[in-house]
Amino acid sequence: MKMPTGVMFAVLVVVLVIFEMWQYREQQAYRQAMQEQIAAMHQQMTALSSALQGAEEAEKAPSLGNILEEANRALIDGWSVMVDTVERELQRAQREIAESRKSTPGQSPAPGSSPEQSTDNDGAGAL
Repeated sequence: MKMPTGVMFAVLVVVLVIFEMWQYREQQAYRQAMQEQIAAMHQQMTALSSALQGAEEAEKAPSLGNILEEANRALIDGWSVMVDTVERELQRAQREIAESRKSTPGQSPAPGSSPEQSTDNDGAGAL
């Protein structure tokens, strides 16, 4: 029972075609699964990107903590400027007192008053 060569060749070709079709369908299923995975990853990436953008915007938005920190910084800066101004005015007043003593060497300060105190009541004297 020998099969003719042509019949064997035809059976072999049919088997090869069936195998190729099976491989083609497997490859299509694999590509479909990969496309679905890529779509899911793209969706996750888009969600993460929008969440990150929202977090960045929320960080930039003035929060209560940021407002309090800025107000505290402004208060400290204001006090520093005021203290510097008072120090400069005290130094200026000390120079003026020293100059007035040099210009009137014969006069002594009034009894009970210290050199740092001014006898003026107009607020222009030393503090």
